[in-house]
Amino acid sequence: MKYYGCLICLSLLMAMPLTAHTGFIYSADWVSSTIDVIDPAANKIVQTIKVDLPHGVNFSPDGSRIYVTSEDDEALDVVDRQTGEIIKKVPLSGHPNDVAVTKDGGRILVWSRNNPGALDIVDANSLKLKKSISVNGGLHNDALSPDGKYVVAGSVWGNVLNVIDLQSEQLAWSG
Repeated sequence: MKYYGCLICLSLLMAMPLTAHTGFIYSADWVSSTIDVIDPAANKIVQTIKVDLPHGVNFSPDGSRIYVTSEDDEALDVVDRQTGEIIKKVPLSGHPNDVAVTKDGGRILVWSRNNPGALDIVDANSLKLKKSISVNGGLHNDALSPDGKYVVAGSVWGNVLNVIDLQSEQLAWSG
């Protein structure tokens, strides 16, 4: 129970856009297959977006798109933030968990929990899977380095950490 409580807190923090400044909280509700858009000032849900078994939530740098990993479809759902409509479903290499966006907004990074895991790189312009990089262990959480050169992801199940070099799009380190 303690583990799931931490995941809920993390998903709320990760769902808040860092550059879009919308003033809303985007919360993935896995049970009801929705993204709840919450106005914290009014303390109420102001929009509900239907996505099959959502997990990770992130945003395009301009805030116009929401990127949601769909565990049910093994896809990345690209959602128009204004309308809440799915623009495109991008098929992924496995069971997706967390999602990140490169600093320039050009690539969407999705971690696969399959074993072995993978980092799927989706081109943000074409909305197509560009590359899938095999890594050690099924992965969950990720973090971009402050300089944007690396993305780091951990495997709770495999007790391993993977570092991907985003310039070469290769596994740089694992241990």
